Amino acid sequence: MQQWLCQRRNVGAISKIDVIEYAEKVIDRRINKSSAFQVYQIDQSRYEVTDQMKNGISNLESHYCMCGNEIVFPMPVLAEYEEPDEVMVVLPPLKDK
Repeated sequence: MQQWLCQRRNVGAISKIDVIEYAEKVIDRRINKSSAFQVYQIDQSRYEVTDQMKNGISNLESHYCMCGNEIVFPMPVLAEYEEPDEVMVVLPPLKDK
């Protein structure tokens, strides 16, 4: 999963598509917010995602992410994820200041 996210980040970093100012601000806020996330694998399909304020569990088999007891959003099907051959360190997205 981390390799998939890293690949998407790299594709986005070289993308030359311009977006409107509002969309750029939304993207910047989400990048800043996600830079504090830490992901810990619980088992084959569950991951704990934490930041400084709260934590939640993403279950890739049931396709849901949960913060506490509340289901927040549906997740893609597990078969759509590619399993990496080796573990790699994923850094936060690069951001121009």
